Amino acid sequence: DAVATFPSPSGALLAVLRESTADGGEKKRFVEVWRGSSLQAVSEVTKLHGSFYAQDFFASSSFSKSEDSLLYTAEANPPEAEDDGKAYDKFRFRPHMGERLIGKKRPGVFLMQWGQANPLAPKNPTTRDNPSPKIRNTTVLRLTYPSLDPREPIVSFGQAVFDTEGTIYATGFEHTKDGRFLGLVGCFNRPTGIWEIRTVDGKADTKAQTQECTAKKLTTDDRSCRSPRVVRTSDGTSTLVWLSHKRGGPHHSCARLDARDLKTGEQRIVVHTVWEPDVRAPSPVSSKSAAKLDQPQPLPDETVFRGLYVDQLPQQPFIELEGKPFILTHSVCTHYNTIYLISLENGETWRAVFKDGGLLYSWSVLGTDGKNRFVCMRSRLDVPNELVLGTFEKKDAPPSLRIIDKPDLSVDIMHTLDRLHHTVISYGERRHVETIVVEKIDEDATETIKPCILIPHGGPHIAMSIAFSPVVAAFVFEGYTVAMTNYTGSLGYGEKHVMELIGQCGTLDVKDCFGAAHFLVQKGYAKHGKGCLFVYGGSHGGFIAGNLIGQFPNTFSAAVMRNPVIAAGDMIANTDIPDWCFSEFGLEDQFTMGNADKDAEHLADGTRTAAWEALQDASPISCIGDVEAPVLLLIGEQDQRVPPSQGKNYYHALKERGKTVDMLCFPSGGHPLGEVENARASFEAVRDWFNKYR
Repeated sequence: DAVATFPSPSGALLAVLRESTADGGEKKRFVEVWRGSSLQAVSEVTKLHGSFYAQDFFASSSFSKSEDSLLYTAEANPPEAEDDGKAYDKFRFRPHMGERLIGKKRPGVFLMQWGQANPLAPKNPTTRDNPSPKIRNTTVLRLTYPSLDPREPIVSFGQAVFDTEGTIYATGFEHTKDGRFLGLVGCFNRPTGIWEIRTVDGKADTKAQTQECTAKKLTTDDRSCRSPRVVRTSDGTSTLVWLSHKRGGPHHSCARLDARDLKTGEQRIVVHTVWEPDVRAPSPVSSKSAAKLDQPQPLPDETVFRGLYVDQLPQQPFIELEGKPFILTHSVCTHYNTIYLISLENGETWRAVFKDGGLLYSWSVLGTDGKNRFVCMRSRLDVPNELVLGTFEKKDAPPSLRIIDKPDLSVDIMHTLDRLHHTVISYGERRHVETIVVEKIDEDATETIKPCILIPHGGPHIAMSIAFSPVVAAFVFEGYTVAMTNYTGSLGYGEKHVMELIGQCGTLDVKDCFGAAHFLVQKGYAKHGKGCLFVYGGSHGGFIAGNLIGQFPNTFSAAVMRNPVIAAGDMIANTDIPDWCFSEFGLEDQFTMGNADKDAEHLADGTRTAAWEALQDASPISCIGDVEAPVLLLIGEQDQRVPPSQGKNYYHALKERGKTVDMLCFPSGGHPLGEVENARASFEAVRDWFNKYR
């Protein structure tokens, strides 16, 4: 029943956000602070607020420097009635926050204080190791911001972190002018900024359980910012760092690392966006020198800095080496995650190279000790996740590694995984288009070309990697070769190739994936014919799959699509990311966010109708009449990203045309269908569908 846990800066304390269900089904919520097995503080917050936010893109999880206060985020209670006392105020519309946050509408930052930090605590001497007074004297207050202009778009705060006891930095998530809250999952072009929040002395209302604060935005409106982290060095310097993107445009792209000196207020860019990796630069590479290249170049070697492609910074990303401050983070780098060490002084970037051949893995940094040690996770297509402790001695020397936890696998499973083999291939001059081919090494001497499943990723701006995937492994051991394609627009190849896809969805991405399938046949990984090639994609990957079987009807023997985009023009009104339909298809100027003047202008000159037609023409619905492959649809009824009506309408349209189609609908399923029962049923259905037509 622990929803989230996070440690204090010293590592001595652990906060636990707990939600339990009583015998009668009633939910109860508690915030606990532990020192080892000793409970230091606890507060029941069931009546104070709703459920906790545990998602890293919104949650707050920060202790104060003195470690007697903490911040967390939870759903604030709706008002029973506003100042005029009208009973219907609680029914007033407020948009929910989209995929993975269904039902969440009023996020609040809460401050828990105990011991001498608690304003209600008796002022008798206590010691940190004596928990009794702390347990008895705990206060939780919701932060309020009366200084914010109510006429401006609503700002919701999350990702709050302490600097000093009364100074907090947070990400402010703004509603649009027309009252929307644009979905956050996988979207980093949002109207978000970094804010400074200061508690007002003497304005803690313990009866109302609120703490009045001032709030000031620190970043400009043209940047989309997130993931604030306060870095404290041994010389007493405090620096605020965060990730930022250009607001608008592609939903994910190459990030910039920004910083603010908390003493002087000076802001600067630490790591710039990389337009195209400079293959000529030696290691270490300054991100400032990652210049645009005028001519095609050979693929960069392993030392070249590709840019920052990371959703969030680790909660504690700070490393200090040789008296100098660094940020440690992972980033997508073509077909895997790698680890970068970034100088906070000048932005120089070193790629971590490991003594045991660690480049062969995909890595994720979980956190550091603020000194020279870090904890990370690594895996490979044939190696399930391992928890690893790393120690740096020098910035340009390989860190030592120690595996501290890994799955306890049977001998049979280890032998089976040892037979997995992957190859990364690219074709022609489009060397940024890569396909990860996963196959099983047969123990007998006879080798035959196995049926191949092509899997284009969703997004479209994410990337397939060599990280362990139980689904991929299972398909391979069912007798398939699996080919995962990173097409133009995938992350980790430079901002140039992200931007290249804008306005070409439905053409360039489809062309890349069809070219990859053709190249697989040329190289002997697959072959044409009945039961030889299959395609499986979700979300935008389903959009590509639908276009592939419509534009190239004789290539694939069967297709599976999970929550696919079928008609982009029709999903605008029912998705949590309506701007995606415009920005990814090169029509961003048509998404006006409720600008009445522009709406009238677009309706008058017909551009809105033309935009809808362009979206439909780029979508699988435009080529549905040519589909020959049997289609299985997997639909999550709770999907807020791609409306379930997209897949259902496709099902009925295929049925009407006499095509072979089946559909599974999951009542509790969201966009990824990641729930245990749904994931298992989905895999078994896909396996059986492909086996039926191989």
